Amino acid sequence: MKIPSLPISLAALLSKVRSPGIRQAALTLTTLVLLAPPSAAQASKPADPDALPKTKAVLAFLTELPKRKDRKLISGQFPEWYPRASLDSFRELQKDTGQTPGILSLDYFETFLDDAAATEPLLNKPARWQAINPLLIEHWRAGGLVTLSVHMTHPWTGKKAWETSGNLKDLVIDGKPAPMLQAILDPIADGLADLQKQGVVVLFRPYHELTNNAFWWSSKDSGAFKAMWRATFQYFTETKKLHNLLWIYNPMAGCGKRAMDYYPGESLVDMVSLDLYSPNLAGEVANYQLLKTTGKPFALAEFGPGNVKFTADTFANTTLNYDYGGFSELLLKHFPDTVFFVAWRGPFSLNKNRNAKTLLASPLLLNLEQLSEATKGF
Repeated sequence: MKIPSLPISLAALLSKVRSPGIRQAALTLTTLVLLAPPSAAQASKPADPDALPKTKAVLAFLTELPKRKDRKLISGQFPEWYPRASLDSFRELQKDTGQTPGILSLDYFETFLDDAAATEPLLNKPARWQAINPLLIEHWRAGGLVTLSVHMTHPWTGKKAWETSGNLKDLVIDGKPAPMLQAILDPIADGLADLQKQGVVVLFRPYHELTNNAFWWSSKDSGAFKAMWRATFQYFTETKKLHNLLWIYNPMAGCGKRAMDYYPGESLVDMVSLDLYSPNLAGEVANYQLLKTTGKPFALAEFGPGNVKFTADTFANTTLNYDYGGFSELLLKHFPDTVFFVAWRGPFSLNKNRNAKTLLASPLLLNLEQLSEATKGF
């Protein structure tokens, strides 16, 4: 482990302590303090120095949740991709359980699967914010929180995000997004600006699952990734004046000890999260603990309780029959400081598995019905 350098004045002071035992004890204590994760006060300070007051309020609220005994874990669901995205599954859950997920998760782009109708253009697909934003705004105005991922078009070919070729070093020039990256970021920024005008704070997950091998940005050179993250952060906050974003660093579960390899730095991240497609939460405790060393609020940003092949036929016909009844207790047992979770769509979703009503009735959860009381002041 690399020991941080001591401040000069403190090092000089320790050198004057005559007793080797006392000097070593003082040095050990000082090192532990320097290695400690940021305090709650530091963690609740947004990465964007010009963050809107309500952006600050949302982060402060999330930072404090782990201290509670109950009503400490926000429920969430990703209902569908464009062009099928809607709030139908949320309404179905409310009808069946009397409760609605507190967090709505959506994406500006579309899946690579053929279970959604093909949309034009076939290449260089734009960010579909005009269709997605009304759903996010509706949920926000009802008192919920919203999170957004962006499966961005492949900058080199115009194909979907799942095209993995390309060198990330092509995408940043002199610390700024290169034209081919800027062309993709600009429509996303337009959508986020629209949400800012509507007063919506976005839990923003760009370049998510960066430790897997699925996307053009994932498992590439870590230095180039960090440079791209920084360039994107600065472009959105400084050039585009987007101050309604909380930036989430989101590796994929099952990445061994690489969860922090691409971490761009404390000053560029507000939260950390994992995506996990397995019921084995115990197997990811090490990654959870790694991410918690940042001192940032932690979330399970995508959860699928089973190994399902990502094909249209599978999503249409698979029933996992997963028991969500004790999920809140299980999640907090293994990842005790989790502030929200999102069940993914289709066979992973709350409304397609067992005992969603039991889960949503848990006193540990903040569903929309409880969350709306807490967010009135935002």
